[in-house]
Amino acid sequence: MSMLDPIRNYCERTTDTFWAEPINALTNASFLIAAWLLWKTYKATSQKDTRISLLIALVALVGIGSFLFHTFANALTMMMDVIPIMLFTLAYLWTAMRSLLVWHKITAAVCLIVFVIAAMQMSNIPPEYSFNGSVSYFPCLAALIIIGVLLAMKKHASAKFILAGAACFIASLTFRSIDYMVCPAFSLGTHFMWHVLNGVLLYLLVRALFPHPISQK
Repeated sequence: MSMLDPIRNYCERTTDTFWAEPINALTNASFLIAAWLLWKTYKATSQKDTRISLLIALVALVGIGSFLFHTFANALTMMMDVIPIMLFTLAYLWTAMRSLLVWHKITAAVCLIVFVIAAMQMSNIPPEYSFNGSVSYFPCLAALIIIGVLLAMKKHASAKFILAGAACFIASLTFRSIDYMVCPAFSLGTHFMWHVLNGVLLYLLVRALFPHPISQK
């Protein structure tokens, strides 16, 4: 199979043309709006932290990569979609553990390795139990809930952002999972809500980092 062979992964796509998924494509604006709002707020704080700047850039890159996949829809653009998500996830978890939880580098590194191993295991789950591929994101949801709860136990100001993000993620995963199930009744599917809600999710997660300096332990 060629990297440029067309892929049909979502309810809205019924042909292999460029604009076969207009709603799925356009709703990636959610990520660009989130990145713009984050950058505007970040600049107003007068902070200078390269990791936060990188995360904001990755939010925009997630939107661009997803737009390319939902227009050209092939294995190459799928990589452009998946890689920014992976980079954001790893960069965010590391920053959250160091900045919000204030964990030592070794503790954070061990936890990140455990997360990666758990995420890799998701590929072994049979397709019929994968919730339309959404199971691959379950470790991310678990990590957010754990971080949010730990912060709430400390009465940390950012707990509300993380837990609100986790709730948003549950909703977006639900819409992603039922996309093909609703096809007979709703031809557009529900994948576009995955984009809309995840734009909100990434905004909340990065916003949680703004008031807190990065630990240098």
